[in-house]
Amino acid sequence: MVRPRAWFVLLTVLAVVVLAAGVFAAPKPQANSLPAGSQLEAVAFRVIDEKVAMKAWVSSRDAKGWEVRRELAARDGIEWTVVKGDGKLFEDPGTGMILFKPVGREPLVVQAKLGNLVSEPIRVGLDPATVNSFEHHPDSPEAKLAESADSFDAAGGGLCGHRNGPRMFEEPVDVRSVVSASIIPLSATERVVRYAFGDYYSYHPKVGPMQINYNPNKISEVRLKSLSPTGDPFFPATAEGDLYFIIKTLRNGMKIANPEPMTVHATVMSWPPFETPVVNDKGVRFFDMMKPDVEVHRIAYQELYLYPTRELTVDLVSSKIEKGVLTAVFDIKNVSPTAGDIRWFLIGDLNKPLTPAKGLVRLEPGRTHRVTFSSRLAPTALPQHITLGAVSQSGPRMLGYKGLDFQRQRSGDDRFAGLVDQSSKLRRGDQRVARAAGR
Repeated sequence: MVRPRAWFVLLTVLAVVVLAAGVFAAPKPQANSLPAGSQLEAVAFRVIDEKVAMKAWVSSRDAKGWEVRRELAARDGIEWTVVKGDGKLFEDPGTGMILFKPVGREPLVVQAKLGNLVSEPIRVGLDPATVNSFEHHPDSPEAKLAESADSFDAAGGGLCGHRNGPRMFEEPVDVRSVVSASIIPLSATERVVRYAFGDYYSYHPKVGPMQINYNPNKISEVRLKSLSPTGDPFFPATAEGDLYFIIKTLRNGMKIANPEPMTVHATVMSWPPFETPVVNDKGVRFFDMMKPDVEVHRIAYQELYLYPTRELTVDLVSSKIEKGVLTAVFDIKNVSPTAGDIRWFLIGDLNKPLTPAKGLVRLEPGRTHRVTFSSRLAPTALPQHITLGAVSQSGPRMLGYKGLDFQRQRSGDDRFAGLVDQSSKLRRGDQRVARAAGR
């Protein structure tokens, strides 16, 4: 006979087990249970540890007509097929991230399958470690832009003009930003710059400060094509891109977005990219995210380029990892002769911040502002990267940034034991699901 206290303990244990099963073994999305018109999509998104990290999702439309994406992880049971080239498949047990390591000289092209849903072919490209690019030449001028071998940080923005349609204001405004991106080698003559993180700020007296971010439900990228038939040297190159933004007015919280891409182009571009401006001259329309049929603002033209960062210096004072928490201390110093209202912010692999990740400070000439940032780390042994950016909210242009690479130490915990080679699960040469073109 089981005593009442024993029954209570047993039921408590069972409840914990059931709860844990619900948390750690969430049901896999079933293709036949997804909304009508759902599509499976994937893209090579970042370079991490000299491997190409994938982003996969199922897209559908919400009641307001906006695209909604449900991101997928390795545990969701995606099947991968090699359409062209060769490569290895890895999974990160802590985050569920999917990564490919291309092998050989032929660019890798893969295809994803989930139930009855099949993606278009996805261009993963060449092994990032074998490409003759800036990260292999630490003494070259190109390396000054890089904070790590897998990504680059840059301060930039541009001049934004408005006319011929609905608009929140008429005068051109200056946009200031710090972004973090990966350059993925799609082939010997093609690169794609994919923007993982970035904050833009602008100001107009009529609407006040504006924060601009990449739309997480879209892929913002700039495609570079070498003018050399062999890609050696890669630059100069042409540039064409599609950018998707969400603009938030900080006074009232209104959010607007461009459902169609802001297309940018440059005829000839050298390194570093965007030192030569890329230009949008076709215009783009922005709609209220709460009322997607209401056009709120129309940008007539846009120039995007890199800014020199001579006004603000950002230094890493210290960083440490203890008990799964990263603590980094930065100093922002105004080295210009002008005072400014400085927006500072952290972008990158922030995971679960324990302290504010952005702020506003008035910085007089010669003065320094200290930022202490703490975050609980993601359950992964992969290298990670954060960047502290600082830009003036209005008035004279002032910018600065500093990146930090860090990595959690491996341990006996399976989540931190490193990547798992899942290459044996790759399907190869299955032309039944292959289509003619790839992303």
